[in-house]
Amino acid sequence: MTADDTSTTDLRRALTGSADAPALQLRRTYRTGAEDLWSALTDPDRLARWFGRIETLPVEVGDAFRVAVGEPDEPLAQGRLVSCRAPRRLVYDWTYGGSSSTVSITLTPRADDRTELRIDHARLDPRHLVGYGGGWEDGLAVLSAQLGAAARTAGAPADVEIAAQHAWTRLTEHPVQLERSLSAGPATVWRALTTAEGLRPWWWSHWADVELDIPSRVGGSYRISVASAGIDLSGEIVSCTPREHLALTWTWSDADGVSVDEAVDIRLVPEGRATRVVIRHTGPWPDERQSVEYAEGWESTLDVLDALIGGDRD
Repeated sequence: MTADDTSTTDLRRALTGSADAPALQLRRTYRTGAEDLWSALTDPDRLARWFGRIETLPVEVGDAFRVAVGEPDEPLAQGRLVSCRAPRRLVYDWTYGGSSSTVSITLTPRADDRTELRIDHARLDPRHLVGYGGGWEDGLAVLSAQLGAAARTAGAPADVEIAAQHAWTRLTEHPVQLERSLSAGPATVWRALTTAEGLRPWWWSHWADVELDIPSRVGGSYRISVASAGIDLSGEIVSCTPREHLALTWTWSDADGVSVDEAVDIRLVPEGRATRVVIRHTGPWPDERQSVEYAEGWESTLDVLDALIGGDRD
């Protein structure tokens, strides 16, 4: 998908969570300020132009609301406002089509009066993932036209939604899914995975010039690079529950190019004095070749970690 007159960058996707409860993330940067974008997300009249008609407007946190998002004869969607910090963050529970989920919307001001819009839609029924992905991307295309004061051409959005559904289907087709029991408790494994001090002794330890920049918060950007190998790995922390769960976007850059729309989800499960690590790595790969290569890489990397921390018990 290419940028349009009001969007400054291509839309970026990430699929995290588990196979049973996936989570999607969409990010797009618009040429408008945070206040204007917030208005487009919360003003009933503007919402009706790209998201749906608000039948019941929430006034404060905890209030329920209803939205007409489909055809006139379709049932209304139900929501409940969980958090609202204008003009930066909005969180609400969402029930539609018989399933419940959670939507978090974050606005981040950028340079030149631009604003990044990030949508995290979690706890999804996997049967509805592709539909939600296509629906959100269709809505964001309409929002872009709204911000640019451009008219929406009848019939044109169908191409956006169909292409988006294809993209989200591709992300679900060949995930890396592996589990590994490590000989240390969750606290030790967590430090090894999430801090520069913990990563340095084992992550790509066969290279001497590994550089690490590791954030300590959700939304922070990380980077791991090896100049001698021409490899750069970067991304953003999507979700973080200490000692339990870490989700992040994953952009791999080397002589062959730069990856797109990849993400990694890591869960730690205590097993007595050991820890079971559950890894799910997703990307828009056309076949199993890339996922097999990544699985081999994860296995060999975890071998090094297990050898390092095997004698360190929590």
